[in-house]
Amino acid sequence: MIGIVIVAHSQKLAEGVKELAEQMSQGRVPIVAAGGLDDTTIGTNMERILSAINAVYQPDGVLVLMDLGSAVMSAEMAIETLSPEQQAKVLLSPAPLVEGAIAAAVEAAIGNSLAEVNAAACAVVNMPKVAGVAALSPEQEISTVPTAEAPSSNEITLTLINKSGLHARPAALFVQTAGSFQSTITVRNLSRNTTPVSAKSMFGVLGLGAQQNHRIAIAAEGPDAAEVLAVLRQLAGDGFGEMEQTPVAPAKEFAGPPLQETRVIPRSFVESAPHLVARGRMRKFQGVAASAGIAIGPAYLYRPLTLNAPQRKVEDPEAEWVRFTAAVEKAKAQIKATRDKAVTQVGRAAAEIFTAHLLFLEDPGLLDQMRVQITKEGLNAEAALAKAVAGYADVLRNMDDDLFRQRAADVEDVGQRVLRILRGISDRSLAELPEPAVLVARDLAPSDTFRLEKERVLGFCTAAGGVTSHTAILASSLGLPAVVGLGEKALDIPDGTPLIIDGEAGVVVVNPDEEILAAYRVRRESLVARQVAARQAGQGPALTRD
Repeated sequence: MIGIVIVAHSQKLAEGVKELAEQMSQGRVPIVAAGGLDDTTIGTNMERILSAINAVYQPDGVLVLMDLGSAVMSAEMAIETLSPEQQAKVLLSPAPLVEGAIAAAVEAAIGNSLAEVNAAACAVVNMPKVAGVAALSPEQEISTVPTAEAPSSNEITLTLINKSGLHARPAALFVQTAGSFQSTITVRNLSRNTTPVSAKSMFGVLGLGAQQNHRIAIAAEGPDAAEVLAVLRQLAGDGFGEMEQTPVAPAKEFAGPPLQETRVIPRSFVESAPHLVARGRMRKFQGVAASAGIAIGPAYLYRPLTLNAPQRKVEDPEAEWVRFTAAVEKAKAQIKATRDKAVTQVGRAAAEIFTAHLLFLEDPGLLDQMRVQITKEGLNAEAALAKAVAGYADVLRNMDDDLFRQRAADVEDVGQRVLRILRGISDRSLAELPEPAVLVARDLAPSDTFRLEKERVLGFCTAAGGVTSHTAILASSLGLPAVVGLGEKALDIPDGTPLIIDGEAGVVVVNPDEEILAAYRVRRESLVARQVAARQAGQGPALTRD
C-alpha cells in the first residue's frame, strides 16, 4: 500500500483534494492533507508536511503531491529530517495536484507500486481536459488512455441492459467471471465518468453505481485478455441472467376461485406515520409493500444483538492477522452452507445474494486494508474490520440509486457475522419464538430473513428497509408477507399485540377490531385458495390451447 500526502498553500484546498481522492479510492488508501501555515493562514509548513508523511508512511512508499513552487521547498526540507531508509521511500511528484491526486489514489487502491502510482499521476498531464481539445501542440506526441470513442484492442464498451445494472448479484457474477482469468481487468462507468476500478473487486464494481442503460468500459491486459473481454461482453449481453420475459396471461380455466368481496379500508383511516400503540386501541400504519400476502398473529419484537468493536493495540500483529483470516474462513463456510440451503428453498437466483456476501470477504481491497491496519498499525481485528465495513457501507449508502444504497445492509450483515466469530458469540436463533408470531424489527439482515421459519414466523414488518433490499427479495422468495419502512415508532408495539400484515397494500393493522379482522381472514382464505389452485394448475399437462 502507498500513502499519499497532499501539500497546498491552503488547508481548505488540501482537504478538498484529499476528500475527492478518498472518494475515488473508496477510502482504501491512507491520504493526509498538509495545507497552509496553519488552518487559516496561506502558506506551507515544513512541520505539517513532516507530520503528514509520518502519518501515512508505508513500507511500500509515500507519494507527495504539491500545488506551488514553495511547497516543493517545504516538502524537501521535511524529507531531509527523515532517516535515510525513509527518505528512499518518499517521492515528490511533479504531477498536477488535483488530477494527479485522483489518478494516484486509484492506482494505489489497486495495489500498484510507488513508481507506477507516480507514473499514473504524471500521465494526466498529457490528457486533454476538454473533449476534442489537445493538451499539447501537434508536434508533441500525446499518450492518452483509450476512451469509449476510440477503444483499443484490449478495451470494450458496453451498455447495461438489465433492469438493476451492476447491483449485488450481477456484480457478483461479473467479479467471479473476471476473477477466473489471469489478466488484469479494470472497469469504469462512462455514464458517471468514474475512474477505473479492478473488475475483480466486489466493492469496486458496486462502487461504480452502474445502472440500467449506463455505459461501461472494460479493459484487460494479459495472456487471456481477448477471451475475458469476449466472455464479459456475452455476460452483459445476456443481462447477467436477469432479463425478464414478457409476461403471459394465465389461461382463464386455471384462474382459480374469484377473490371474495372484502371490506374496503378507508384511506383516511390509514395513518401516514406510526404513533405509540396502546393495548386495545386499533391503529393502521402505512409502510412500503415488500412481499405480498396476509399475516395475522401476535407481535414479537426482535432485537438482534449488534456488536461493537473497541479499539486496542495488539502485541503480536501477525498472530492477530492469523486470527482474522481464520474468522473469515469460518464465516465463508457458514455463508456457503446458507447459500446451498437457499438454492433448494428459494432458487438459485435469490441464493446468489449470498454469493455476493462471499465476494465481500474475498475482496482484495478489503483484505489489503485489513492487513495494513493489523500488521502495520497493530490494530485489533475487530476494530479494523468495523472501520473497513463502515467505510464501504458509507460509500454505498451515499449513492444516488436506492438499489445500491440498500446494499450497505449486506456489507454490514457480513461484518457482523465475522465480528460474532471473532468474539465467540453465537447467532441468536429466530427459531426460538414462543409461538407463531408476526415479527417486528428495526431492520432484518438478509441472513436473518433467510433463517425465518414459516411455521413460527407468519410475516414481518420493519421500521427501516426498502422494497429493493435483499431482505425484501428473500421474504418474497420465501412467501412471507412483509411491510417495511414503517419508521422507528413501530418499535413501540408491545409483544403479544394482535397484528395484521397486508403485504400487498403495505399496511400494518395494530389491535384490529372484529370487523377488520373478519374481513382480512376472508381475504387471506381467498388468497390461499387461489395459491392452491395455481399450484394444482402448475401440475397439469404442459399443452398449448390448440
